[in-house]
Amino acid sequence: MFYCAARNLEDNKAFINELNVYPVPDGDTGTNMSLTMQSALKEVAKTTNITATTIANAISTGALKGARGNSGVILSQIFRGFSKGLSGKNEIKVSDFADALQSAADNAYKAVMKPSEGTILTVVRLTAKRAVELKRTAKNFEMFFAEVCRAAKTALDQTPEMLPVLKQAGVVDSGGVGFYCIIKGFEQALEEDIDLDLKEYEKTTEMQFTQVSVDDFVDEHDLENIKFTYCTEFFVYESDSIFPSNIEEIFKTEFDPKGDSMLVIHQDGVVKTHIHTNVPLEVLSFAVKYGVLQDVKVENMRLQNEELKASKGDQPKKDIGIVVISMGDGITEIVKSLGADVIVGGGQTMNPSIEDIAHAVEKANAEHVIVFPNNKNIILAAERAKDLCEDCDVRIIPTKSVQQCISAMIMYNPDDDIDTTVESFTEISSKVAYGQITNAVRDTVIDDIDVHEGDYIALIKNKLKVSGPDLLAVSKEMIAQMMSEDSSLVTIYYGEDSTQEFAEELAAYVEETYDYVDCEVYNGGQPVYDIMVSVD
Repeated sequence: MFYCAARNLEDNKAFINELNVYPVPDGDTGTNMSLTMQSALKEVAKTTNITATTIANAISTGALKGARGNSGVILSQIFRGFSKGLSGKNEIKVSDFADALQSAADNAYKAVMKPSEGTILTVVRLTAKRAVELKRTAKNFEMFFAEVCRAAKTALDQTPEMLPVLKQAGVVDSGGVGFYCIIKGFEQALEEDIDLDLKEYEKTTEMQFTQVSVDDFVDEHDLENIKFTYCTEFFVYESDSIFPSNIEEIFKTEFDPKGDSMLVIHQDGVVKTHIHTNVPLEVLSFAVKYGVLQDVKVENMRLQNEELKASKGDQPKKDIGIVVISMGDGITEIVKSLGADVIVGGGQTMNPSIEDIAHAVEKANAEHVIVFPNNKNIILAAERAKDLCEDCDVRIIPTKSVQQCISAMIMYNPDDDIDTTVESFTEISSKVAYGQITNAVRDTVIDDIDVHEGDYIALIKNKLKVSGPDLLAVSKEMIAQMMSEDSSLVTIYYGEDSTQEFAEELAAYVEETYDYVDCEVYNGGQPVYDIMVSVD
């Protein structure tokens, strides 16, 4: 039954992906649910003692390990409840299956802090309710499942009436469709002569997520490849005089010939600088002309390289480690320079699994590990990853965008304790206005905004706010809606499908229009979104 459900999900994942409420090219519910199911089947393929209990337990364990995105995590919790309901069973009667389905619904609702009706949760609940009603009268599994499938379809069709945003977009809930595919897969297993070969799941290659850590630093920066010896970092605070408005450009122009991996960020009277250089004293001597230096760190990367190679595999735990989910080479370089210990490649359309995140936490090798999910669809997986990490204290900063993460990490002080650090990260990230622009993949109307296929659409804090055919016009309007009287810094990250020239044109417009803010431009290299913006 689970084999057929996995096959049915895989066959329909593209359709499920397209049911995303917002017409953006990042719908991934079908992919996440399918990969979660495939991970579950991989675990089943290892099972030798075949009973209803062992199969259900393997499904639950495998789904938890491979759960991706909110839909995958919820699905793993459905299977966990299903497994509880079949505890101790060698075979399954109709009544057993109905009770297990009710247990699945109960467990799924408990797993979500603020459950919403009109979602997969509703479809599971109403399907389970009907199954329990039928368990005393159904004569066999075939009759039982025919009715259960009808109940699931009826519940699915009702989701737009329960969730107005679905009705306005003209779609049913995508997660609900995924669950319906599973129920239909169960039914198909009873109706068809299935050629069951679980060995294919033993070899399933799931999406691979790149992880970058301090260990990789050793390999990437071997001695013969180190051109600049000293990793130099410091903060410059305004003293008696105020920083020039172009302080970043002053520093960048001065430091650029002196090294590489340079990052200069100005925010609220503080400039944070990171550079690899052979002349750290010259860098510091220039910077001190503009203010007070604090938290200066100069590390010899050649010695660090040798020490790390000597101790690799036997490193003592540090106090605080930071794991960041990141997409785009430019974004990744920025968060690495700000102090991230492990980077997990992922984001929209590429949600890392619970197990991916747990492995990254272990790789951070710290007593306390802070995780930045940087996507609303990864937060739940990050929370569940904590259950797999018993050897350290894991804290989740519930960031929904990488812009929030960067703003928080700019002020990271490695000397602060874990509680102070988490409090600072949480407070700063919650105050950041963030937006991103992509292309619409279909015609629709969202919150009374007409969207046409191919239009540029701007989402501010994940809500669709602007739509139009011209990228510059949409960008300007998005930023206008993000600005406030307290705004002081606008940061623009251009993606892999955008250009530096466009981003600089937009930045020039911002500084001319809003003369009370500074504007920075970075090559984020991110997929999906042409432009990402933060306003601090």
